[in-house]
Amino acid sequence: GKVAYTWSHSIDDSSSATSGGSFSNSIAGLPAFDLTLDRGNSDFDLRNVFSANGVMPLPNIKKGGAYTSILRNWSLNNIFSIRSGIPFTPIVGGDSLGLGGTSTFQYPDRIVHNRPCTNGHTINYIDTTCFAFPGTVTYGPTNNLHGPRLGTSRRNTLSGPGLFFWTAGLMKDQQITERVRMQFQAQAFNVDNHTNFADPASAQNQIYSVSGALSGTAGQLTSTATTGRELQFALKVLF
Repeated sequence: GKVAYTWSHSIDDSSSATSGGSFSNSIAGLPAFDLTLDRGNSDFDLRNVFSANGVMPLPNIKKGGAYTSILRNWSLNNIFSIRSGIPFTPIVGGDSLGLGGTSTFQYPDRIVHNRPCTNGHTINYIDTTCFAFPGTVTYGPTNNLHGPRLGTSRRNTLSGPGLFFWTAGLMKDQQITERVRMQFQAQAFNVDNHTNFADPASAQNQIYSVSGALSGTAGQLTSTATTGRELQFALKVLF
C-alpha cells in the first residue's frame, strides 16, 4: 500500500495563461489598473491533498478440494482520495462600478474576518452575513461628488467544499489450465455514496445585484463534483 499527503499554497494575481478564465472558478475582467487588487490564492490552489491505496490478499481456505476453490485467491483493494476545497470569489452582479466592458466585475465588502464565512456541507454554502454591498464613495475637491466604490473583499477569499472519494474492489484469480486463468473483478466507485459538492456556480457567486439587493440564490450549491455510487464488474481470460 501507499500513503501520500501534500500541503501546498499558491498565490498569484492571475491563474490564466491567456485572457479570460482558464479554470471553472476563474474570474474574468479582474481590475488591470492595480494588480494588488487581484492578488490572492491561485485558482488551482489545493491546500491539502491526501491519498492512500492498498491491496490485501484474503485468507485462503485450504481444505475442501474443488468445492471450495471459489473461496480462494481473493484480494481486496481500496483507494481513498481526500482534499480540501477549491477557492472561489464572491462578487457583485451587474456593472455597479460602471466599467462598461463585456466582463464587468465588482467585489462585495468583507465585514467579518475571524471565521471562514462558509456554512460547511450544506446547500446554502456562503455565509452572506460576512459581506455587505460596497455602496458609494464621496470624492472631489469639496467632497461633493459621489461614485461607486470597489468592495474590500478580494479574489479567491473563500474555499469550496472538500472532497472525499473511496473506491473499493474485489478480485479473484482462478487457474483453468497451466496457461489459462480467469480473473473476476468487482469494483465500487464512491462506495459510501458521499455527496461531493462543486463550488457555487458563477450565478450563485453573485451575492448582491447591481442595485445592492441580496440575491435569493447567493452561495447555493447546485452541482456535484463526483457521481454517485457506481458498480462495475469484469471477467477476464488471461493466457
